[in-house]
Amino acid sequence: MIQIHGIRPLTLASCMAALALLAGCASTKQLEELAQRVEAVEADTAAAKQTADEALSEARAAKGLAEDAAQCCVDTNAKIDRLFYRSQMK
Repeated sequence: MIQIHGIRPLTLASCMAALALLAGCASTKQLEELAQRVEAVEADTAAAKQTADEALSEARAAKGLAEDAAQCCVDTNAKIDRLFYRSQMK
């Protein structure tokens, strides 16, 4: 769950709703709509975090494959250099 300055959004929304009730400027319907919007934002945030975690996992896997490919290239170049050196010695 995302926190804003150490306060969770739902807690922040609850505090704001309480203040609005004390001031008498928000109806029950408005408070319910606000709570629904907060829940929707939390759901979107959770989905975005999951997507980011999956992307990070795939990026780490790709980095590992790239490192393996780079090492293979180094090994192949070394082998070609040895073969070339041997052919020059004949």
